[in-house]
Amino acid sequence: MVAYADLEIGLHRWDANGYTIDLRYSQPDSDADIRLGRSDTTLVRFDFAALQAAALDPAAYGKLLSAQLFADSSVQSAFAQARTIVYARLILVLPQLW
Repeated sequence: MVAYADLEIGLHRWDANGYTIDLRYSQPDSDADIRLGRSDTTLVRFDFAALQAAALDPAAYGKLLSAQLFADSSVQSAFAQARTIVYARLILVLPQLW
């Protein structure tokens, strides 16, 4: 068991520029994985030419990569769900640390 939250984003090649994506979340002090998002296949498409064009500008590259990774609303929702779980745990734990 780990003492921190862990979010794993799995990308699996589907075709030339598309990947299936799955998100797994582990809560602190738990070995159980929670699968986030839809149960059906969600595809993520990357524009590699645009990413390469932005390669020398880290901020632009990051924005472009994030926009492509989170283009599907189910991926956005799954990420938001994991973030909400972590924030809720923080609200419960932080007062105990003071």
